[in-house]
Amino acid sequence: MKKIITGILLLFFAIQFQAQTTLEKYTTAVDTKLQNIDKSSITSNILLDRVISVSSIVEFNQGVRQDTTSFTHFKQVWYELNRAFYTKNTS
Repeated sequence: MKKIITGILLLFFAIQFQAQTTLEKYTTAVDTKLQNIDKSSITSNILLDRVISVSSIVEFNQGVRQDTTSFTHFKQVWYELNRAFYTKNTS
């Protein structure tokens, strides 16, 4: 039984690591393609196309989705917005 639980935990961590690596590769690939684009007109320093959207934040409250959210959805949106910053805050 210990071996089964250990195997399941190792599999879970391996999948989690692979997903994190995939997200980083996607962001790096998008950054490479957008490196010559002038981003000076973007005042928020957030480019949502840099991340894979799980939360569907673009469609939120646009008639496609309901206008209320849950804590889990809020955390996912916060995570995606944090990763979508193309300039990192140093403060």
